[in-house]
Amino acid sequence: MDPTAVCPPTLLTSQPHLLIFNAPNHPCVAAGPNGCGKSTLLRLVMGQEEPISGRVQLGPHNIVPAYFAQNQADALDLKQNVLQTMVKAAPDAQLNDVKALLGRMMFNGKAMEKKVGLCL
Repeated sequence: MDPTAVCPPTLLTSQPHLLIFNAPNHPCVAAGPNGCGKSTLLRLVMGQEEPISGRVQLGPHNIVPAYFAQNQADALDLKQNVLQTMVKAAPDAQLNDVKALLGRMMFNGKAMEKKVGLCL
């Protein structure tokens, strides 16, 4: 069953050419053409940029922001191995959970020790 049939997405904002949808217990979606501000909005939410005016505030809804940049490779430490990179990205996660996730992404055994620079 399509979860959006039970709980349709809600349009949170509609700036010119930028739409943000949200459905309870589902990831939020920002959609729009190149250059409309999707990445800037996400960097503001993540605290990687400061707003020119106003403020950015997450509501009291147990939100865990996550952002995978378009140029994520530029943000990675190419000298670290895959496992170290994942542990750094999710410091509160259990090591076995991180390893299980890596295994599902075909990084099994020794592959977890591969330097990130060799994986790009």
